[in-house]
Amino acid sequence: MKKIFIKYTIFTLLATVGMTSTVFATENVNVDNSNKQMQEIINKSKHDSDELIKNWDKLKVTAKPDTSKRMNSLDSEGSLNSVGSAGDILVTPATVFGNGPITGHAGMVDLNPDLTIESMTSGGVRRYTNDWKTRYTKALCATVKNADPEQAVDYASSKIGSSYNYNFLNKWKTDTFYCSQLVWRAYIEQGIDLDKDGGNAVLPTDLVSDKIDINWRTNY
Repeated sequence: MKKIFIKYTIFTLLATVGMTSTVFATENVNVDNSNKQMQEIINKSKHDSDELIKNWDKLKVTAKPDTSKRMNSLDSEGSLNSVGSAGDILVTPATVFGNGPITGHAGMVDLNPDLTIESMTSGGVRRYTNDWKTRYTKALCATVKNADPEQAVDYASSKIGSSYNYNFLNKWKTDTFYCSQLVWRAYIEQGIDLDKDGGNAVLPTDLVSDKIDINWRTNY
């Protein structure tokens, strides 16, 4: 009886060790895959930003800012350096955002055009001064075609206070947001997918497509 019990115990221990090893191996594979995908996203963001900068002069300004949407601005730093109207999207390829690995940044003009709604590593989703005219060496402002810009602003506003989303591989989260994810989500809520490449991540440069009309860009 003792021999049977000892054999059963040894078998159980071996089976447990085997199962544990399998779990650890699976977890390691998942981590390796995630790291590989993240590195691909980092490389893509750098490559796409470099390409956009290289072809910057070819970007055509095809629309004029809708000044009828602008509120009366005060003589403030925001009004002097602001650009765009409510719901316009803002994109720059010319920055490595915060301490993160992604190249570029994106935001949205608030109902008050002296302000923007952006998600930053330092403060998550909140309103910021609209100083995009001078904030970056390369930046553009664009209107989304066939969209309700105020509806997009309403969605982005409802997410103010949300934390920054460091999981760039999951653009579908709705409780945390990285910069371009917030802009993308605000418009896909009304059926407009601004992510020209698709996939699990949406980069700032992915927002620059034939679904927008550029109404301003830096000329240098």
